[in-house]
Amino acid sequence: MHASRSSGAAIAEDRIGPAEHDLRGLPCPLPLERAVELADALAPDQAVCVLTPQRPLPLLDLLVARGLRVTTSLLDDGSARVLIHRPVPHGQTCA
Repeated sequence: MHASRSSGAAIAEDRIGPAEHDLRGLPCPLPLERAVELADALAPDQAVCVLTPQRPLPLLDLLVARGLRVTTSLLDDGSARVLIHRPVPHGQTCA
């Protein structure tokens, strides 16, 4: 696993799963804004994982409204892991 810094958020690249972006240290509203930017950049069948300071209910609503699939897990410290996946549109296949 490789870790680096980008836009004030830690990023972990994992060859097995999606990149994980740690947004917990960013001031509000930057975690929400950065998560939306990452989600909007996803190609069909791509996923990204973000760590947020708390369960991001407004973010979840925004992502679902954009047609994305979202799974959240609460972590022991009260923060949340949010897995964001852009599904393949019906009638298309992944290359």
